[in-house]
Amino acid sequence: MAAWYNLGVAHEDTGQIETAVLDYTEALNLAPENVNAWINRGLVFLTMDRYESALNDMDQVLQLDPTYTKPYLIKAYIYTVLGDADKLEASIEQAVALGVDRPDAEKSIADFSP
Repeated sequence: MAAWYNLGVAHEDTGQIETAVLDYTEALNLAPENVNAWINRGLVFLTMDRYESALNDMDQVLQLDPTYTKPYLIKAYIYTVLGDADKLEASIEQAVALGVDRPDAEKSIADFSP
């Protein structure tokens, strides 16, 4: 699993994003509990404007670890791009409920760059 994950990182770093998606997918086939692979693949999907796929990957992370705040902030960013104010607010509220300071959450979303 680590080899596929590391290949995904390397391909992502060199701009080979389609290959990175395949690598992360292979890593997830071997270790579906790997939240970092889900996060990374979701972020690659985001750079490809594949918002639903990115949201699905963030949901997978939250299934594995519902206390992890990063996926909520990534989802909030996606909902900002999609113009869905209700889901944006819900994602921020979920992060805040887990201890993220609201101004910090809003700054993270505003400064986010996939």
